[in-house]
Amino acid sequence: MALKMNSIQVFNSLDAADDSERLERWNMSPDERLEILERLRSLKYPDGKIAPRLRRVLEVASQA
Repeated sequence: MALKMNSIQVFNSLDAADDSERLERWNMSPDERLEILERLRSLKYPDGKIAPRLRRVLEVASQA
């Protein structure tokens, strides 16, 4: 699954921008959200190791 490249949007207020971003996040599938999480994790930990706290979260999520 490839990440989507977003275009630049202009809003009249911060509230309108927040609403648009919130709607975009709600429209994402769980797989898209996990892909973004993995990408951020790989930027923070490029050696491939998972931080202990994240490991616990992933274990709990996989048990659910």
